[in-house]
Amino acid sequence: MAETSVTINGVTFNILNQKFKSDSTWDDIVRGSWEPQTFKIISNLLDNTDCALEIGIDLAQTTMFTASIVGKLIAVEPSLESINLAKKYFEINRHLQNRVTLVHGALSNKREKVFFGKGSPLFDDIHFGVINPNIEVEGYLIEDFEKIAGTAITFINMDIEGGEFICLSAMKNYLRKKKPILLLSLHPGFLLSEKWRNRSTFVRYVKGFIEQKKIYDAIKFYPHIYDAVNLKEISAFSIFKMRYIRSKSAHNSQILCTKHRIEKSFI
Repeated sequence: MAETSVTINGVTFNILNQKFKSDSTWDDIVRGSWEPQTFKIISNLLDNTDCALEIGIDLAQTTMFTASIVGKLIAVEPSLESINLAKKYFEINRHLQNRVTLVHGALSNKREKVFFGKGSPLFDDIHFGVINPNIEVEGYLIEDFEKIAGTAITFINMDIEGGEFICLSAMKNYLRKKKPILLLSLHPGFLLSEKWRNRSTFVRYVKGFIEQKKIYDAIKFYPHIYDAVNLKEISAFSIFKMRYIRSKSAHNSQILCTKHRIEKSFI
């Protein structure tokens, strides 16, 4: 399988040419049309003194980029396909291997098995509460990942297609106490099962508000919260706006939570 060199925000590493959606995704990333704010935030806020936790690997697009910048990265993913893809990428980027620990598992509120179900080739868009789950992985507390890292986690990137509504509740006390930088993608649209999709618009929006309350409870302790797309400071209550309630994409529904105010020069 041929290797290809990609450069994002001045950071260069190698990937493998694939026969599925990853090829077009990487093309979009290099062109700057796939979540450019994600790479900007990571490259501008982090350096080799940071320890990052990435919850959700998918195609390893942000995994490779983050590993190129931080001193240590713990990357967690329930899909074995995604884990194996990331392993291949780090095999051809050996200079990054010592910085990264890949964990086949899931963030949870208990140390017990977690079940998932999905039909896509790389199991992205996984969300909780599905019927007939077909993936079983170990559940970890966020404190477990800090122990694996051997140092304090200073940055968390969570993009798990609806799973954030469960995972944030599991790490709420940790966030309140330590307040690492949190880059959070919101996907409330993935929470609506067939049962809820058949209900009235009003009922669906009430369901959305109830779920968003879980997000609010986890982030309300942060002194500064930003719309990650334009880096405009917002309040925690902003996540109850329709743009977040209805969202299915991190392209316009991503927030950044920080302990310290971001300098205007960053924007």
